[in-house]
Amino acid sequence: MAIRANRQRFKLAALCDPNGKVLGAAGRGNHITLLFQDFSQMLKQLKGKVDLIVIASPNFLHHNQAIKALDYGYNVLIEKPVSFKSLQSLKIGEKARILNRRAFATLQVRYYPAVKLFKNIIARGILGNTRFVSLVQSWQRPEDFFSSWRRDQKKIGGILYEVALHYLDIMQWAFGVPRVLSTHTFKLKYKHISFEDTLLSTLCFKNGAAGSLEITVAAEPSNLECSLMVIGEKGSIKLGGKRMDKIEYAKFANQDYENLDIKTKIAKEKAQMVTKYGKLPISRIALARLYEDLALDQGISVEEATGTIKFIENIYSKVDVDKC
Repeated sequence: MAIRANRQRFKLAALCDPNGKVLGAAGRGNHITLLFQDFSQMLKQLKGKVDLIVIASPNFLHHNQAIKALDYGYNVLIEKPVSFKSLQSLKIGEKARILNRRAFATLQVRYYPAVKLFKNIIARGILGNTRFVSLVQSWQRPEDFFSSWRRDQKKIGGILYEVALHYLDIMQWAFGVPRVLSTHTFKLKYKHISFEDTLLSTLCFKNGAAGSLEITVAAEPSNLECSLMVIGEKGSIKLGGKRMDKIEYAKFANQDYENLDIKTKIAKEKAQMVTKYGKLPISRIALARLYEDLALDQGISVEEATGTIKFIENIYSKVDVDKC
C-alpha cells in the first residue's frame, strides 16, 4: 500500500519469500511476476536494475540480509528491529556510508499526527522539567501468534523487539535513552515459549526524571491500550488509544498553551493525510508518509534507530532472575 500510495516515486519490481504459496499469493495480489524464493539469487539478478531492497523478513534475518544487500550495491529499508544489537545496527550504517549507500529504518509511528504534536510539545519545553514518564502497552495476541519462528527467542528477540519497539522508540525519541534500574519478566499466558509475555521496568532519565514500563501481550479479550504519560513541573500530557494515536489528556500551567487546540490540529493533519492517501488505518497512512520522506532522502536512518535498540538491550540486561 505504501508503495502504491507513492507510485510516482516508487515501483514495486519484485518479491521474495521462501514459501512458494505465500510468494505466489503476494505476486498475484500486487500484479508482480518477478518472484524469487532465494534472497541471494534475487540480489544477483536485480543488481543494477533496482535501487532499494525492503527487508520485512523474520526478525533474526534483518541484520545479515541488510549487510548482504548493501554489499550488492542496494539501498535498504529495514523493518523493525534493524537488529537485536545496537553495535550491529551501527555497523549497518557504517557499511552504507563506506559503500555510498543509504540504510533506513521503518519507524512509522513517528508520523502519527498525535505523536508529532506530542513530540513538539516536549521539545518546546511546554511541560517544563519532566518529573515522570510512563509507558503502558496492554495488548492481546492469540495463542498461535508465538508459533513457527516467533516461538524461538533467538529468532524473535523477545516481546520488546516484536511488539513494543515502535512505542519504546517514541519514548526515547522524546526523552533520550534512560538508565534502566530494574526489569522483571513474567510468563502469564504463553507457557510454551521460552521468553516473557509481560515485562515491568523502572527507569531514570538524564534529567533525573523517574520512569516506568508496563508491557504485556496477555490482555484479554483484545488490545486495551498503548499509552505514554508525562508529568512535568508545568503540566501533564498523555498519548493514548490502542496504538498511541490519540492525545487523551493535556493540561498546562501556562494558560497561553491552553489555546493550542490539540484536537483540531490532530484532526486537521489526519484529514490532510486521508485526502492524500485515502481512508485507511493511521498505521498504513503513516507508512505511506515514511515512504514519501524516503523518496526525498529524508528517511529515518539506522543510526537514528539505534537508540531504541540500545534502550531494549539495557532493559533486558537488568532482568531479575527471581521469578514470580
